[in-house]
Amino acid sequence: GKGNDQVRFELTMYALDPSIKVIAAWRDPNWHFTSRTEMMDYAAAEELMSRGVIEVAPLAFMRGRTLNHAFVILDEAQNASNEQMFMFLTRLGFHSKCVVCGDPSQADIPHGQSGLPHALDCLANIDGVQICRFDTRDVVRHPLVEKIIRAYEMNGKERKEK
Repeated sequence: GKGNDQVRFELTMYALDPSIKVIAAWRDPNWHFTSRTEMMDYAAAEELMSRGVIEVAPLAFMRGRTLNHAFVILDEAQNASNEQMFMFLTRLGFHSKCVVCGDPSQADIPHGQSGLPHALDCLANIDGVQICRFDTRDVVRHPLVEKIIRAYEMNGKERKEK
């Protein structure tokens, strides 16, 4: 229902704070922000959603579409299969940009079924595709989180060596 959509939207926009500004500016040149750190409130975002400037949709709703003149974000991409990842990446239309966000180590689907690692391998040497990998230095949570990530990484390396 609408209440659930609002909650999902708010959570998504909270996680993608800088990106919401890009979406709004990309699709609507009359929408201006006073600073790069300005946060869009839900009422403003809802108005843009009602005009079709911003759309939040499940991955399944992308099939058969061409996304022209759009800034498209696929979040939690580690939970997309190879087929879903290919379908999503081939929706990109003219004058569009696409950002795929995901952490291969955080997949909620069975091991080996995530399409994100395969996409990273396939797209690594394609002109026009940029891949940005983050590490523990990029963690912007509690300082312990960086230590937890490192501990898990070390444990994983030790298991592979055995």
